[in-house]
Amino acid sequence: MSTPRAKTKTPMNRNCLALVQIGMKPFFASLLLGFLCCLTVACTTADLHYHPLTSRPSGNWQGSSSRWGGYTETRKSANNYQIGFESYNRPSPEATAYFSLVRAAERAAIDGKKHFYLEPAKVNNSQQVSHFTGYTIPGHCHTHVETVEEILPCGDIIYVDHEITTHTPDTFVPPRDAYNSIFKVSRQLSYTNKLSNPFSSYQILSDASRNARGYGRPKLDPRAHAQMKTWQKQTS
Repeated sequence: MSTPRAKTKTPMNRNCLALVQIGMKPFFASLLLGFLCCLTVACTTADLHYHPLTSRPSGNWQGSSSRWGGYTETRKSANNYQIGFESYNRPSPEATAYFSLVRAAERAAIDGKKHFYLEPAKVNNSQQVSHFTGYTIPGHCHTHVETVEEILPCGDIIYVDHEITTHTPDTFVPPRDAYNSIFKVSRQLSYTNKLSNPFSSYQILSDASRNARGYGRPKLDPRAHAQMKTWQKQTS
């Protein structure tokens, strides 16, 4: 004898269906965020933050982004530059100072200078407060099917599918403040003015290439990289 199947439904109205569609958006957004985080797990501080300054956070912001901050460079005269680095929450003040040194060494290498003078690093640490207003996350409905086994008085077994719908109410996220740290350093680079003991361009870039400071290996300017190869050939 064939086994009959019966099906009962708990109806879901159109509003619930719309809420399901709305509620799925944060879910997929969280999955995407997790995926992107996995991609950056192996990235070093240098991979994420050592690059030219092209963007700063604006408005209300929090956390850190590899797009924010980076090094700056202004030519003052034939033998003098102003080298800077900006960080927004990350990297640390120590990394901020170090990356300004690396960029100074890059600049010197690009100019074919084996040695240079650089002002001591004085990292300015300022605070910024972002005010986030409260908002509501819409509730949603979730429907799943449960199959139960029922034995009829005659001894036959049937399987009944029950569609069960649960509703999650709206969630209110209260207003909050985010406290951010901004690290900036600006240093004069000179080939003639003795602002410090002389720095070796080759040594600094060699140390950076082998991750001597533990911040990772900065991606060097192609012009500096080419000059490094030239110096290596001259010493070999």
